[in-house]
Amino acid sequence: MGQRLVVSIKRNLGDDKSLCKLYYHWSGYTTSALEETLQIINHLNSIENIEKVSDKEIQLDFIRYCESNGGGLNGSDYDFVKNYFPKETFKMEMSRNYGIVSISEKDQKDVQRWSEGDVEIGIDDRKVGFFVDYLIGSTEEDVREEYEDYDLSRVINLKHNIEECSYEEFAEIYDQLMGNEGEKFRNVDGIYYSYIY
Repeated sequence: MGQRLVVSIKRNLGDDKSLCKLYYHWSGYTTSALEETLQIINHLNSIENIEKVSDKEIQLDFIRYCESNGGGLNGSDYDFVKNYFPKETFKMEMSRNYGIVSISEKDQKDVQRWSEGDVEIGIDDRKVGFFVDYLIGSTEEDVREEYEDYDLSRVINLKHNIEECSYEEFAEIYDQLMGNEGEKFRNVDGIYYSYIY
Protein backbone atom coordinates (compact mmCIF):
# COMPACT_ATOMS: atom_id res chain seq x y z
CA MET A 1 0.00 0.00 0.00
CA GLY A 2 1.32 3.47 -0.90
CA GLN A 3 1.59 6.65 1.11
CA ARG A 4 -1.22 8.46 -0.64
CA LEU A 5 -1.32 12.16 -1.51
CA VAL A 6 -4.42 14.09 -2.57
CA VAL A 7 -4.03 17.53 -4.15
CA SER A 8 -7.19 19.65 -4.24
CA ILE A 9 -7.30 22.26 -6.99
CA LYS A 10 -9.55 25.19 -6.04
CA ARG A 11 -10.31 28.65 -7.33
CA ASN A 12 -9.24 30.07 -3.95
CA LEU A 13 -7.57 28.33 -1.04
CA GLY A 14 -10.47 28.81 1.39
CA ASP A 15 -13.15 27.48 -0.98
CA ASP A 16 -15.14 24.47 0.20
CA LYS A 17 -15.45 23.13 -3.35
CA SER A 18 -12.57 21.74 -5.38
CA LEU A 19 -12.50 21.91 -9.17
CA CYS A 20 -10.73 18.56 -9.17
CA LYS A 21 -8.61 16.34 -6.97
CA LEU A 22 -5.40 14.63 -7.99
CA TYR A 23 -4.49 11.34 -6.32
CA TYR A 24 -0.84 10.19 -6.19
CA HIS A 25 -0.31 6.70 -4.81
CA TRP A 26 3.31 7.04 -3.64
CA SER A 27 3.63 10.80 -3.09
CA GLY A 28 2.25 11.22 0.43
CA TYR A 29 5.77 11.72 1.79
CA THR A 30 6.94 15.22 2.59
CA THR A 31 9.65 15.54 -0.09
CA SER A 32 7.68 13.85 -2.88
CA ALA A 33 4.62 15.99 -2.01
CA LEU A 34 6.82 19.10 -2.13
CA GLU A 35 8.00 18.05 -5.60
CA GLU A 36 4.50 17.30 -6.92
CA THR A 37 3.21 20.60 -5.54
CA LEU A 38 5.98 22.66 -7.12
CA GLN A 39 5.43 20.93 -10.48
CA ILE A 40 1.70 21.77 -10.32
CA ILE A 41 2.46 25.39 -9.40
CA ASN A 42 4.90 25.63 -12.32
CA HIS A 43 2.21 24.20 -14.59
CA LEU A 44 -0.35 26.73 -13.35
CA ASN A 45 2.15 29.55 -13.82
CA SER A 46 2.53 28.51 -17.48
CA ILE A 47 -1.18 29.15 -18.22
CA GLU A 48 -1.71 32.70 -19.46
CA ASN A 49 -4.54 34.70 -17.86
CA ILE A 50 -5.51 31.69 -15.77
CA GLU A 51 -7.97 33.75 -13.74
CA LYS A 52 -10.06 34.05 -16.95
CA VAL A 53 -9.94 30.32 -17.72
CA SER A 54 -13.26 28.58 -16.95
CA ASP A 55 -13.58 25.89 -14.30
CA LYS A 56 -14.38 23.33 -16.99
CA GLU A 57 -11.24 24.25 -18.96
CA ILE A 58 -9.15 23.93 -15.78
CA GLN A 59 -10.60 20.48 -15.14
CA LEU A 60 -9.81 19.30 -18.68
CA ASP A 61 -6.35 20.85 -18.41
CA PHE A 62 -5.60 18.79 -15.29
CA ILE A 63 -6.74 15.60 -16.98
CA ARG A 64 -4.31 16.40 -19.81
CA TYR A 65 -1.60 17.38 -17.33
CA CYS A 66 -1.82 14.01 -15.58
CA GLU A 67 -2.04 12.14 -18.89
CA SER A 68 1.16 13.83 -20.06
CA ASN A 69 2.92 12.59 -16.90
CA GLY A 70 1.68 8.99 -17.16
CA GLY A 71 -1.47 9.39 -15.08
CA GLY A 72 -4.97 10.33 -16.17
CA LEU A 73 -8.64 10.16 -15.40
CA ASN A 74 -9.89 8.06 -12.49
CA GLY A 75 -11.69 5.10 -14.05
CA SER A 76 -14.60 5.36 -11.62
CA ASP A 77 -15.22 8.91 -12.92
CA TYR A 78 -15.00 7.95 -16.61
CA ASP A 79 -18.75 7.92 -17.42
CA PHE A 80 -19.33 11.25 -15.68
CA VAL A 81 -16.38 12.90 -17.42
CA LYS A 82 -17.19 11.40 -20.83
CA ASN A 83 -20.66 13.01 -20.60
CA TYR A 84 -19.16 16.25 -19.26
CA PHE A 85 -16.65 16.43 -22.14
CA PRO A 86 -18.49 14.55 -24.93
CA LYS A 87 -16.09 15.57 -27.72
CA GLU A 88 -12.93 14.55 -25.85
CA THR A 89 -11.13 11.22 -25.68
CA PHE A 90 -9.15 10.06 -22.67
CA LYS A 91 -6.30 7.66 -22.13
CA MET A 92 -7.34 4.57 -20.24
CA GLU A 93 -3.85 3.22 -19.56
CA MET A 94 -2.27 5.09 -16.70
CA SER A 95 -0.37 4.79 -13.46
CA ARG A 96 -1.88 6.01 -10.21
CA ASN A 97 1.66 6.98 -9.20
CA TYR A 98 1.60 9.86 -11.70
CA GLY A 99 -1.71 11.47 -10.85
CA ILE A 100 -5.28 10.25 -11.17
CA VAL A 101 -7.83 13.05 -11.61
CA SER A 102 -11.31 13.09 -10.07
CA ILE A 103 -13.82 15.62 -11.38
CA SER A 104 -17.27 14.61 -10.07
CA GLU A 105 -18.16 15.50 -6.50
CA LYS A 106 -18.80 11.83 -5.71
CA ASP A 107 -15.43 10.70 -7.03
CA GLN A 108 -13.64 13.55 -5.26
CA LYS A 109 -15.16 12.43 -1.95
CA ASP A 110 -14.15 8.82 -2.62
CA VAL A 111 -10.56 9.80 -3.43
CA GLN A 112 -10.31 12.08 -0.40
CA ARG A 113 -11.08 9.15 1.92
CA TRP A 114 -7.82 7.48 0.83
CA SER A 115 -5.65 10.51 1.58
CA GLU A 116 -2.70 10.25 3.96
CA GLY A 117 -1.37 13.69 3.05
CA ASP A 118 -3.15 16.73 1.64
CA VAL A 119 -2.22 19.74 -0.42
CA GLU A 120 -4.63 22.48 -1.46
CA ILE A 121 -3.82 24.87 -4.29
CA GLY A 122 -5.78 28.03 -5.06
CA ILE A 123 -5.65 29.25 -8.65
CA ASP A 124 -7.01 32.79 -8.39
CA ASP A 125 -5.47 33.71 -5.02
CA ARG A 126 -2.23 31.88 -5.94
CA LYS A 127 -1.99 30.20 -2.53
CA VAL A 128 -0.93 26.79 -1.23
CA GLY A 129 -1.89 24.86 1.89
CA PHE A 130 0.55 22.01 2.57
CA PHE A 131 -0.35 19.28 5.10
CA VAL A 132 2.10 16.45 4.46
CA ASP A 133 4.09 16.34 7.67
CA TYR A 134 4.06 14.85 11.14
CA LEU A 135 2.98 17.19 13.96
CA ILE A 136 5.38 17.03 16.91
CA GLY A 137 4.13 19.85 19.15
CA SER A 138 4.42 23.51 20.01
CA THR A 139 7.46 23.55 22.32
CA GLU A 140 11.08 22.45 22.32
CA GLU A 141 10.10 20.09 25.15
CA ASP A 142 7.65 18.36 22.79
CA VAL A 143 10.50 17.80 20.33
CA ARG A 144 12.80 16.48 23.07
CA GLU A 145 10.09 14.13 24.32
CA GLU A 146 9.50 12.70 20.85
CA TYR A 147 13.15 12.75 19.68
CA GLU A 148 15.33 12.79 22.81
CA ASP A 149 18.67 12.70 20.96
CA TYR A 150 17.78 15.35 18.39
CA ASP A 151 19.96 18.48 18.37
CA LEU A 152 17.47 21.38 18.43
CA SER A 153 19.99 23.70 16.79
CA ARG A 154 19.31 21.77 13.56
CA VAL A 155 15.59 22.69 13.45
CA ILE A 156 14.72 24.42 10.18
CA ASN A 157 12.79 27.62 10.89
CA LEU A 158 10.45 28.20 7.97
CA LYS A 159 10.30 31.72 6.56
CA HIS A 160 6.61 31.41 5.63
CA ASN A 161 3.47 29.63 6.83
CA ILE A 162 3.49 26.21 5.15
CA GLU A 163 -0.26 25.87 5.74
CA GLU A 164 -1.09 29.04 3.79
CA CYS A 165 1.47 30.67 1.56
CA SER A 166 1.79 32.22 -1.87
CA TYR A 167 3.25 30.30 -4.79
CA GLU A 168 6.48 32.29 -4.42
CA GLU A 169 6.65 31.63 -0.68
CA PHE A 170 6.06 27.93 -1.30
CA ALA A 171 9.07 27.88 -3.63
CA GLU A 172 11.18 29.29 -0.78
CA ILE A 173 9.81 26.66 1.64
CA TYR A 174 10.63 24.01 -0.96
CA ASP A 175 14.24 25.24 -1.06
CA GLN A 176 14.44 25.20 2.74
CA LEU A 177 13.09 21.66 3.13
CA MET A 178 14.37 19.71 0.13
CA GLY A 179 17.43 17.60 0.88
CA ASN A 180 16.93 17.79 4.65
CA GLU A 181 14.92 14.62 5.28
CA GLY A 182 15.25 13.47 8.86
CA GLU A 183 15.40 17.02 10.21
CA LYS A 184 12.60 18.75 12.07
CA PHE A 185 11.07 22.05 11.05
CA ARG A 186 9.21 24.81 12.78
CA ASN A 187 6.38 26.67 11.09
CA VAL A 188 6.03 30.43 11.53
CA ASP A 189 3.21 29.77 14.04
CA GLY A 190 5.73 28.02 16.33
CA ILE A 191 4.52 24.47 15.72
CA TYR A 192 7.20 21.80 15.20
CA TYR A 193 6.92 19.14 12.51
CA SER A 194 8.87 16.19 11.20
CA TYR A 195 9.07 14.90 7.65
CA ILE A 196 7.01 11.90 6.60
CA TYR A 197 9.56 9.68 4.87
